[in-house]
Amino acid sequence: MQPLRWPMITVACFAASLALPAPTLFAQSQLLAQSPLHTSDAIVPNAQLTDLDANGQWSFELNGNNGAIGSNGQPQTLASSTIVRWGAWPGVLQKSAVWLSDGSWLVGRIEFDLPQSITLHSEWFQPAKIPLRTVRGLVMIAPASIAAWNQLHSQMEAAVGGRDTIWLTGNRQIAGVLRFELDEFDRSPRFVLENAGQPLVVDSIEVRAIVFSPTLMGNIPVQSKQAVLGLTDGSRLNLRKVTNEAAQVRVELSDGLALQSLDSRPEFCRGVACLTNRPANTTFLAELEPASYKHIPQSQLVWPLGRNRDVLGQPLMNSLGVVDRGLAMHSSSQVAYRLDGSEKRMLVEVQLAKPADGANEQLGSVNCQVMVARAGKLQQIADFHLDRSRSDPHFLNLDISGSQLLVLVTDQSDFAQYGDHVLWLDARILIKP
Repeated sequence: MQPLRWPMITVACFAASLALPAPTLFAQSQLLAQSPLHTSDAIVPNAQLTDLDANGQWSFELNGNNGAIGSNGQPQTLASSTIVRWGAWPGVLQKSAVWLSDGSWLVGRIEFDLPQSITLHSEWFQPAKIPLRTVRGLVMIAPASIAAWNQLHSQMEAAVGGRDTIWLTGNRQIAGVLRFELDEFDRSPRFVLENAGQPLVVDSIEVRAIVFSPTLMGNIPVQSKQAVLGLTDGSRLNLRKVTNEAAQVRVELSDGLALQSLDSRPEFCRGVACLTNRPANTTFLAELEPASYKHIPQSQLVWPLGRNRDVLGQPLMNSLGVVDRGLAMHSSSQVAYRLDGSEKRMLVEVQLAKPADGANEQLGSVNCQVMVARAGKLQQIADFHLDRSRSDPHFLNLDISGSQLLVLVTDQSDFAQYGDHVLWLDARILIKP
């Protein structure tokens, strides 16, 4: 990133007064208190995160168990390395945020205070001084809805080239070399963008987001194997390590930035929205190349297989927010994967996707099947129905040992295909030791 001269500036989210009121922290915490807990070998339909113990392991209260961990209503302590997913990322909504070079998002009030750093004031962490060389981008005016956030996030990730890019209000976008100045009269921040030698002064109140030159940032590390911690304020942290320091939580990010919680461990845990990781003995179907995929269209629309994206190319989402991993299928379709016949289990959370904006929320019904081929014979090992009358996901924990082929089928169950969009969230294979 090019050297910049940064005056002492505090940047607030100017859109706050125009956006819909955000839910209170208490309401968000209550909403996210119960969520399915996925581990490499089990799924618990309802689990509540309660604490982080002295060894850096997460404690849950379990309610309803479909697997092998703990007993109904009993607390269970799990190492981060055994957790596949708990909760979902709510996205960055209605608050300013810093996008770091390791892919992390830190939400809070931003101060541009020194020539080579900024300071972030968070609801959950003590003020953090962040070197500019680790900042990939900034969100100054966050969207008010998760759909709008997903769109902005995708646009920021798609930025390329050797120039800084600014997204403005009114769906405008400009690019150039960005520098920051302080207005001499009212002392407000002013953004100056130079393009072809011509300076353009941009009022800070118009700036929605900034991505600094991806070329100058260099190669961005792939985060697929990272442990992730998400908070109710929208922060999403790619973790190197989480530890306890006295009664508080210390979080070290992949890029080396260390954060210290403001609150005690139990209070901090009430602000956790999601945990994800990748156990060593787990393979996700979305990362495997299918042996075959077939969609039988009932209209002119042909739907692709979604791999860590839905069939429209958007992030996978459940009722709580964004889920990183899974498959998406539309009726009528099937996908097959070749297996080696060893000892394995398949685990997955299956549900209808949220209807597209403007679509009839009552439409959508499917029949789903899971089949395996053993000794050359195709066998059905699961058969279930999903429609809008059922809001709860369908959980599967299936023995697929000895199989040479695994087939997932999503088929229509009535006379229309509208809304037949199924998510196979965290579909994975457990390789038995």
